[in-house]
Amino acid sequence: MHSRAKKLEFIFYSELMRGDVNGMVFDIGANCGQKAAQFARISRLVICVEPDQAAANQLKARFEKRSTVRVINAGVGAHPGREIFYQSSPANPLNTFSRKWAESQQAKASEYEVSIITLDEMIEKYGMPKYIKIDVEGYELEVIKGLHRPIQSLSFECNLEKFRCESLECIAYLAALQPGLFNYCVSEPPNKFAAKEWLRADEITKVVSSAKTDYIEVYFKSATNQSASD
Repeated sequence: MHSRAKKLEFIFYSELMRGDVNGMVFDIGANCGQKAAQFARISRLVICVEPDQAAANQLKARFEKRSTVRVINAGVGAHPGREIFYQSSPANPLNTFSRKWAESQQAKASEYEVSIITLDEMIEKYGMPKYIKIDVEGYELEVIKGLHRPIQSLSFECNLEKFRCESLECIAYLAALQPGLFNYCVSEPPNKFAAKEWLRADEITKVVSSAKTDYIEVYFKSATNQSASD
């Protein structure tokens, strides 16, 4: 990543967290820690969850001397247990629990079982995070379905066209879970919100339904959360 893009991403996440150094981040689908390194600079604790063994090993090595970053080699889903993980190559960021995603890729994937935990379990163990980042290649809805309590802020990828329906279900689930507002980014890494004002559920639904790009990232914040960027 170019230094300017990295700096803009850091500013974006700092504003999202509003400089709350006592906050905590759940990095779901942490891969090799590109985002976690940013989060560690602006939060008290980062919990990285990564199902790919090779990527989890890289995370542990990268943050070995950082007590503020913890690594869990597992997946996150709707229910605790075990699920099939599709791996095209070790530590590949496109590896996934989604069979639909795996079948859409050109490379043949190996399959093996990985332990699954839920967001509810993580909150019970570690406390309420300031922000939950979800990057799980088509498995976003299953991750969000493991959440049954109000949260402060969260983001998830919308991989369009293939996962438009699932992305809309994520929005509907969060809107039913608690009062809140939405925004979105069209760049990766993120550097600014696409909408000047935060949107209602019906408004973000229209955005995702009509989006012509292959990718956007949707952000959700509690209606009472003043820490997420206005």
